[in-house]
Order: sequence, then C-alpha cells, then structure tokens
Amino acid sequence: MRKYDCAEIRAAVREALLKGLCRVEPEMTELLKRAGERETSAAARYCLDVISENNKEAERTSSPACQDTGLVLFFVKLGAEAAVTGGLLEDALNAAVDEAYHAGSFRLSVCDPLTRKPSGGNSPAIVYTEIADGDGLCIDWLIKGAGAENMSTLKMLYPNEGERGIIDAVAAAVKSAGSKPCPPVVLGVGIGGTADYALRLSKSALIRETGKASENADAARLEREILKAVNGLGIGVQGFGGPNTCLAVHVETYPTHIGMLPVGISVQCHSVRRGRLEWK
Repeated sequence: MRKYDCAEIRAAVREALLKGLCRVEPEMTELLKRAGERETSAAARYCLDVISENNKEAERTSSPACQDTGLVLFFVKLGAEAAVTGGLLEDALNAAVDEAYHAGSFRLSVCDPLTRKPSGGNSPAIVYTEIADGDGLCIDWLIKGAGAENMSTLKMLYPNEGERGIIDAVAAAVKSAGSKPCPPVVLGVGIGGTADYALRLSKSALIRETGKASENADAARLEREILKAVNGLGIGVQGFGGPNTCLAVHVETYPTHIGMLPVGISVQCHSVRRGRLEWK
C-alpha cells in the first residue's frame, strides 16, 4: 500500500495556493483574449482590457488577481490502495490554507454563518473526497469568491421539461444575476442525482480546464446550447452589453430518479483560480 505523508501534502498545497491566488488560469487568459476580438461594445472592450492588464500585473507582483480571495474548495481522489499517514488529510488541507493565506497576506473571508465571527484563518475549506482505483492521490482546488457564488442556485425541474427546461433555467439564473457576478462568467451546471448532488456536480464541473468540452457528446451539445442562450441575453462584460456574458459552460451529469430533474447552477467569475496536484 502506498503511503502519503500529511506534512508533504500540506507543504505542496500551501505552495500551490500561494502561487495560484495570484495567477488566473491560463485557459481563461486565452478566452478573455478571444472575447476582446469579437466584442461589439466599446465599454465592454475597455473592461476586458482592464481585466487582462490586472491579471498580468497580479502575476508580475505576486498579488491577488481579485481582492476576494474566496473560500477554498478541494476535490480529492484517493486510491483505494493508498493511505494518508501522519494525521488526517482534511486537517492537513486546512492547515495549508491558513498557512498560505497568512503567508501571502491574503484577505481572510471565513466566518461563522450565524455569529459572523471570523475563523482566524481562511479555513475550514470545503472538502469533497472520493475513493478511486489504484494507489494515486489527486487534489483539485478551486477558489470561490462570494460575488459569483451568491448567484448560484438550484432548480428542481419536472422530467417533462427536458433539455429546453434546463437551458431556460440556466438562462433565467444568469439574467437574474445580471452584472452582480462580474461577467464574463463561467457556468458549472450539474444535472441529475439529488438536489444536493446536482449542486456538487456543478462545482466539480468548474475544476475542468476552462472551455474544455465534456467528453459526453450529449453534455457537450448542451454546453454549446446553454452558452448560446446565455450570451443571447446581451448582459455582456460587467453589464455593459455585448456578446460576452459567459465564456464557457461546463455540464456534468449523473443518473437521477424518474420523477425529477435536479439542475444545480454554479456561477464562477472571470477570475478563475484553480489547480491540480497529482501524485501517480
């Protein structure tokens, strides 16, 4: 059985977060560039230029790409033939978050939901763990800011509403959000399972390389249709109109009950900060 030491995991995650919070995903940089080339609104094009310049400066100066340094989500896949030693994996991940945020002087945003008392760090993180085949370990991480996350939602559709209902539900959610999530956005759409699982799927959809189509042909087709519908709303960059409300849609599906059609919608702003650590 392969063993992974908590101290080594903590150190690797700490360094990844320290760098990752100051660097927008390269795929998003390319999508922003393409958006500027097709932009029709002068105000929106100006905003895209400012966003791109901000991202370059953040990486150059090792500063946060967005002042909302968010809540950290981890998606862990641990092999059934592997073990974590030297402590609990979740404790190691939370320690790495706190160490990285203090070391980088990043804004601490985590608090008790009722008293609003700060946690003192930026933990606890949200940790999803999955047991996989083999003896590997893979940790995907995603930084989720409040502005976009506040616009995420769940729609419990009836089965007969089908794909048209899904497209309309996502478009309605984006229309209601307007400029609040700082468009252009990326949308994670989870379809199936139960209410809670659909929302989990929508989050895991966002850890996919931004703009990469689903390997499932039906899901990939739906991604294109949702993207077209959402951009047809004309909200545009920062609400200034134009064709670039959304830059990518990621759909993940899971079998569900014959009597329901859960649709989880997670909104991600253009400041996509995500990464992967993998031990094979």
